[in-house]
Amino acid sequence: MRFWPLAAVAAALTAAPAFAADAIAQTSAAQDSETQESGALEQANAMQIEAFGHFQGGRYDEAEALIRRVIAIREPALGPAHRDTLSALNNLALLLQRQARYSDAEPLVRSVLARGEEALGRDHPDTLVTVNNLATLLQSMGRFGEAENLHMRALAAREETLGGDHGDTLVSVTNLAKLYMEQGRYAEAETLYLRGTNGFEAALGADHPRTLTAIGNLAHLYTLQGRLDEAEQLGLRRFEAGEREHGADHPETLSALNNLASIYGLQGRYAEAGALLERSHQTYARSLGETHPNTLIVLGNIAGLRILQERYSEAASISRRVLDGQTARLGAEHPSTLTTVSALGILYFKEERYADAGPLLVRAFESRRRVLGADHPDTLRSMNDTGRLYRQTGALQEALGLFETAFRAARVQFGSDDPLMQRTAANLTETLLNTTGRAAEAIVLARVLIEGIRARRGR
Repeated sequence: MRFWPLAAVAAALTAAPAFAADAIAQTSAAQDSETQESGALEQANAMQIEAFGHFQGGRYDEAEALIRRVIAIREPALGPAHRDTLSALNNLALLLQRQARYSDAEPLVRSVLARGEEALGRDHPDTLVTVNNLATLLQSMGRFGEAENLHMRALAAREETLGGDHGDTLVSVTNLAKLYMEQGRYAEAETLYLRGTNGFEAALGADHPRTLTAIGNLAHLYTLQGRLDEAEQLGLRRFEAGEREHGADHPETLSALNNLASIYGLQGRYAEAGALLERSHQTYARSLGETHPNTLIVLGNIAGLRILQERYSEAASISRRVLDGQTARLGAEHPSTLTTVSALGILYFKEERYADAGPLLVRAFESRRRVLGADHPDTLRSMNDTGRLYRQTGALQEALGLFETAFRAARVQFGSDDPLMQRTAANLTETLLNTTGRAAEAIVLARVLIEGIRARRGR
């Protein structure tokens, strides 16, 4: 059972394409005076700002309805490739992505990119924003190879046109680092995250929100690597600076607070972690409401802490509350909902409630495979969890099939020292040892596992 750090989610949202709220400030210079005076376009600008408020509040249906009205006004009035039209289309794609409606979002982003390339050029700043948007979307879908190519394209173009220290270039640097982190390519990710952190600090100052977010990204990487002392130092620095500069209720401060709580939880400092999480939950509930996605994620973090404390009954009760809220607010197959489904299934597995665990683990696996793809890391984690359930309940052949499939996929995507790869190899090795006539294969896999462990220790 993993502790569920909101900081990871918050960092991902910060690195994701930004919802353009103030279209007037961004693009009015591109509008001719006659169009600017149009009542319909002024209304569209106001609707986009209103949509941003709904987006921030997690009211996605209301935001989508407004953005579609904005597009319906701007596209015929300004043209399909006008910057304001493309901005609204990008916002719609981001909204769809946030709801895990990937099959709807992808063709939309590709259409925006094609229009932007034709009207503005391949290396225009607006075009590169869309390249980043598409890369981030594909990354969410687990299509890491395609995402890497796009991140590299944006980075190379920005370095060429803006310079290596420009803020947009550093955003591309940190986006590529996040991709490498998700792939388990930790050494490459660390190099890029350090470049981004140092660059933002030199250009913007030590306490700027972008600098603090970069510090949080690096702390999260160290947390994944088990480098908890280093992660704590960075997490404390980020939290204290955020609280000092932006106040206790600022999103940056809350993100840092949750990141620090995650580290404390993994260090076994449960009382300190719990105090931070309770403070975060109260703030989110007060400002956003009990059913806002961020509030529910913090509740999920509290459930994760209860599991670390072996307070399973409380953890299950909180998790069911989170699951009900996410299902109602985000949908049954949203990635956040499926994270909770999986976590609750694992909790029941730990309690040896296999009849309760089975439907949840299978649901998480099948839904992730359908929504995210067969090779997505979350799908592979669910494949491992479902395989363990099958093995524990005597269905060895079914377990073996899942572990072998997961191992083949993980071997292609990750190195031998990646934690998910090691976990999959360990599960497959143990199952092979219990399968007649396959001990030799288990020995070969055990060597792979040992090499990976040595590589991690030597880093």
